Amino acid sequence: MEPDGGDQAALEAARLLDRADWLNRGRIDPSVTSSAFRVAAAIAATTGAGDLLRINPIKLAFASATSKPTLNLSLDRLAAGRLISLKRRGPGGSIEIRILGERSRATLRR
Repeated sequence: MEPDGGDQAALEAARLLDRADWLNRGRIDPSVTSSAFRVAAAIAATTGAGDLLRINPIKLAFASATSKPTLNLSLDRLAAGRLISLKRRGPGGSIEIRILGERSRATLRR
């Protein structure tokens, strides 16, 4: 059964609140640099309804106004802070980024 317009709006509002909470976790984390936060914001803006993003690193670097080396460092910081999980698909290949919610972070700590 497809959600109706009201349900769809509620789902979108909940997703936006989740993304805002996720970005706020990055904002208050002292290990997240300003460049890493720009990358996180680009991830949040680019990721659709799900929490998974597959993207060419050059496109993400452009979307976050960072160089490719800065992008890689920023992604590593976000992964180390357990804000994302990251899979690189070989040199020059796409990257797979999953936004990690609080529940995912707790699971990773075990």
